[in-house]
Amino acid sequence: MEFSIVKRGYDPEEVKAELAELRAVLDSYKQKDAAIKNAILNAQVAADNIIQNAKNQAEEFKVQLARELDKVRVEVDRERNRVQDFQEQYTALVGKYVKTFDTADTTGLYASLDNIEKAIDSLVSAVPVPDNTPAVEFKMPDRPPVSTPEDVPAPVTNEDESGE
Repeated sequence: MEFSIVKRGYDPEEVKAELAELRAVLDSYKQKDAAIKNAILNAQVAADNIIQNAKNQAEEFKVQLARELDKVRVEVDRERNRVQDFQEQYTALVGKYVKTFDTADTTGLYASLDNIEKAIDSLVSAVPVPDNTPAVEFKMPDRPPVSTPEDVPAPVTNEDESGE
């Protein structure tokens, strides 16, 4: 930038024109600076909003997940109770039809049977046997197991047969 020299220094019109041009450039830079600052501010606000929305969604997801997990826990507890109920019912049903085997019970039974056999042997030996008849050895016959009332079918009556 060169100014013409006039009587009292530089040409005032050229200086004014140059200053006006510099002011225009400076104003342009100020506008660009303001636009950049505004864009940065808007970007920061948008980023803050995005972060806050993400935090809100994450918190909402955690709450929803906790609710779903509670539902699953309730369902697991319900199923656990169903299994426990089934086990108790099964045990009761099996216990109703199958008595637990206790060796103390059978030991007592065997002792009673031994005593009965000894009593029978003593009775048999006390009965006089004629000389021409050989001595008979007495054995307990094999018997089927005693049935319980639940195993015995109901008797058929005449009314049942006639349909009356």
